[in-house]
Amino acid sequence: MIHIAICDIAENEITVLKNQLHNVCEDVCKESVHISVFNNTFALITHILDEIKGQVDMIFIEVCKENFDGISAAKTILNIYPHIKVIFMSGNVENSKEIFKVNPIYFLVKPIEDKYLHDALDKAVRLVNEDSADIIRIGNGVGKNRIITIKMSDIYYIKSDRRKITFHMSDNQYSCYMK
Repeated sequence: MIHIAICDIAENEITVLKNQLHNVCEDVCKESVHISVFNNTFALITHILDEIKGQVDMIFIEVCKENFDGISAAKTILNIYPHIKVIFMSGNVENSKEIFKVNPIYFLVKPIEDKYLHDALDKAVRLVNEDSADIIRIGNGVGKNRIITIKMSDIYYIKSDRRKITFHMSDNQYSCYMK
C-alpha cells in the first residue's frame, strides 16, 4: 500500500488534488493507495512524527502561503524520516526558490496538470519501490494493525527468544512475534 499525505491551506485545492491522485494512481500505482489530508503544517508534522511514526511514503505540500511554511515543515519531517519523498506544489514560482534546500523529488505548478502529476507520482513510486528493497516491515503489537518500517542499514542486531523477535537500532528497539 502506498501512503500519501497532502498538506495545503486551501481546502478546495486539497479536494481537487486528492481526486486527481485517485485517478492518476489507477495508472501509476500497482497497489492500493491511502491518502491523508491536512490544512496546516502543524497537523501534518504531528501526524507523521507522533502518530504514525514516519509511516508515509510521500508528501504533497504547498511551498508557502499566508502563515503556511511548507519548506520548514518538510525540513522538520525529513530530519527524522529522510525516506519520505517530498513533492512541493505552488501557484507562485517566485516563492519557491528555497525548496532545493530540502531536496524535493518534484515541483508542481498550480493548477496541477494531470500529465505532470503523473510524472511526479511515477517518479515517487519508483523511488519508494527502490527504497523498499532495503527495508523490512513488522507488526509491533502496539495498537491494532500497527506496522513499523525499519531500514536494514539501521539495524544493529536482531535477537530471538522463542517467537519474540527484537530488532535493535541505535535509538530504539522494536519487538514482534513471528512463527
